[in-house]
This record gives sequence, structure tokens and C-alpha cells, in this order.
Amino acid sequence: MLNFGSVNLRNKTNNVYRLTVSMNNLIRKDFSLIIHYFHLFPLKTTKTLNFQLWCKIIDIIKLKKHNTKEGLELIKKLRTEMNKYIIENKSIGSSKYS
Repeated sequence: MLNFGSVNLRNKTNNVYRLTVSMNNLIRKDFSLIIHYFHLFPLKTTKTLNFQLWCKIIDIIKLKKHNTKEGLELIKKLRTEMNKYIIENKSIGSSKYS
């Protein structure tokens, strides 16, 4: 449906699925489809915050600002913020899935 990434059933009881998208070979991928999908069907809980940060990183890369020292530092900063809430608050469930 999204033309890339892999979807795995995470929890059979609750029909919970996990989408994994690799940032490798970004040039050949168009993330607009996945961004559009998650705007139509928003993520819940803290994953929404991670998605917003991920979108900012995609924008930086699209504008080719990741090729500068400042852009790369910004990406590193945004990446550290991802899952920060989950890590700080020791969420319920397996860290394997955060």
C-alpha cells in the first residue's frame, strides 16, 4: 500500500501492526505517501510526537540541509528527542517495540 517498508503483526490479540521504514537509499523513496497516510490516520500516544519529529527530519533532508554541519546537528538533536518520553517514563510494555 505504501510501496516500501515492512508491516508485521505485533500483537495478535489486539490486531496491532508495526510499520518499519528504513532511511537507507532515501533518494529513491518518496515519503509523501506515508506522511499523507498518517495525516489521514493519525498515530496515537507518544508515537504522534515521534512522527512529527520524523517529518521535520524528512523536510531537512528534502531541502538538502543535511549536507551542512548545522543541518546534521539539527537532525541529531531531533533524533535524540524521538522516543525520549518513552525512555524517561519507562513505559509499560517491551522496549523492543518503542
